[in-house]
Amino acid sequence: MPETTDGRLLFVINYFGHPLVGTTDVFDDATHHCEPTEKEIDFLIEEIKPFLGKDFDYKGNLISAWAGQRPLVKSAPEDIVQTDPNARKLT
Repeated sequence: MPETTDGRLLFVINYFGHPLVGTTDVFDDATHHCEPTEKEIDFLIEEIKPFLGKDFDYKGNLISAWAGQRPLVKSAPEDIVQTDPNARKLT
């Protein structure tokens, strides 16, 4: 599906006969427990309406909603290996 109105990608997957709708990352300060907010659920519903129809009761037919965390790990400067600039020169 095309990008959402905020530039993320939207996906719909057949999950045991039901559409599983999701999008890519959004920054969050949660460290141990996360759950989808009403704002994010409403956002997804508005984004899929042009593709699945505007007259369906999405919230009334919502079976479940969940969120996950994907940690982005950054290396410490001392962990970065510097390569020899001459190592890639052709002789």
